[in-house]
Amino acid sequence: MRQTFHKKERLKSEKAIGFLFSGKGHSYAKFPVRIIWAIIDQPQASSFPVQVTFAVPKKRFAAAPKRNLLKRRLRESYRRQKEGLYESLPLAPHEQLAVLFLYTSNEVFDYRKIDKAMNKLLKRLPSEVEKSKH
Repeated sequence: MRQTFHKKERLKSEKAIGFLFSGKGHSYAKFPVRIIWAIIDQPQASSFPVQVTFAVPKKRFAAAPKRNLLKRRLRESYRRQKEGLYESLPLAPHEQLAVLFLYTSNEVFDYRKIDKAMNKLLKRLPSEVEKSKH
């Protein structure tokens, strides 16, 4: 599988993002990143089982260049590690996972620290999805 991040993999639905932020989604964290996710029904099967979005709060980083830098680091880390996630997700063909990665720290960390946290979050996600189905 090529390590790309397609437009169809991006979570853009305001309704789905609002649902995740409303507290109805499941979440857990590995500093400095929190993952919020929910299983959503899709009438047509998508070629991507997961749709993701990335958020860095304006309240913590008023300067847009810092927010953009952190979102780029989050996206890159996800892009490089998503293949293992896709292979291990226990989803039915009509189900899709909506995921939001939220940067929670007040300081800008280097790529390695973000990548390490992302790795732990993504390894834990399939077991969390399996638990939520029961």
